[in-house]
Amino acid sequence: MLIVDRFEGEWAVLEWAGQAFSVPRGLLPHSAREGDSLRWSMEVDREATAGRRRRIRSLLDRLER
Repeated sequence: MLIVDRFEGEWAVLEWAGQAFSVPRGLLPHSAREGDSLRWSMEVDREATAGRRRRIRSLLDRLER
């Protein structure tokens, strides 16, 4: 569980598993307040990943010519 510890300007200090780290405040819900518990969900965007890999391969191909 993530806890909003505090805000420092444009940064939010979050606590997770006894560790504190900062993230841009804009990544949090607008209604998030100090002391709130957050649920965080992430997933891999396979389509975006494949697109990035294609672009990188294309750039490498051009460099090798």
